[in-house]
Amino acid sequence: VELGKQLAKAIEPELNSADKITSHDSSTNGLINFIKSNSN
Repeated sequence: VELGKQLAKAIEPELNSADKITSHDSSTNGLINFIKSNSN
């Protein structure tokens, strides 16, 4: 649970950023960028 909290704190600002994310493994980057491109 604690690891999940740490990861969420790192990912949350990236979800609010307009930039394409490349700082994680390819799967995580793909999921974050997919969510960002398909939100709203």
